[in-house]
Amino acid sequence: MPARRRHLAWNGSRVALVLAVAVPVSLVATIANASGGDPPPLFLITPTGLDFGYVPVGSTAAEQEVTIKNVSGVPQTMSGAGGGAGVFGGAQDCQGTTLAKGASCHMFYAFSPTSTGTVNGSTGGTWNGQPFSLTFTGTRTPQFLITPTSLDFGNVKVGTTSKEQIIKITNLSNNPVVMSGAGGGAGEFGGAQNCQDTTLLPHKSCKMFYAFTPASTGADTGSTNGTWNGQPFSLSFTGTGT
Repeated sequence: MPARRRHLAWNGSRVALVLAVAVPVSLVATIANASGGDPPPLFLITPTGLDFGYVPVGSTAAEQEVTIKNVSGVPQTMSGAGGGAGVFGGAQDCQGTTLAKGASCHMFYAFSPTSTGTVNGSTGGTWNGQPFSLTFTGTRTPQFLITPTSLDFGNVKVGTTSKEQIIKITNLSNNPVVMSGAGGGAGEFGGAQNCQDTTLLPHKSCKMFYAFTPASTGADTGSTNGTWNGQPFSLSFTGTGT
């Protein structure tokens, strides 16, 4: 995050926001007494829900903002606590600043998924004693697109080897990945690859190669499975020995 931001407090590596309320208590009490109820809000905090959509494992979604606008009518020196959101992160540029009436500062969130599936999160905290609650959602997609997952080699003469066919492994994340794989061998359908230990840049691909070498006549089927950087894959093969 840029130096202008101060991290919110949601894990041990971040600076905690355990701070005093900056609004004078006498002012809050005066407003409450005059209105005969709860004091009006000091800030308009919007939006209160963020949807990050689909994000590949190993990536961080584009940052989204929550705006804190001073609607109190007087300057406010900002004092906040809470707001951490785990895999949805969090930072802010408010703490310790003085917001003129009508001015705004921000909280920043981004989704960094660690496994596949839909994730929902929430957080809460206060700015100058005014509570806020936020909700988050995002869907974690696989880190790699592995395609196709089935190969048909057609008719191949016994004792010969078919033309090679290719499975592509594409890095969907926005970070480089050092490739680490296991499995993938397929007997008569062979198996080789050019991925292992290479650094796969974002949206680039490496390959697995298969070819059919029939040992006898007739239809043959095969399958294999394995993992790339922990993401499982399953492949199926067909061919006919002639």
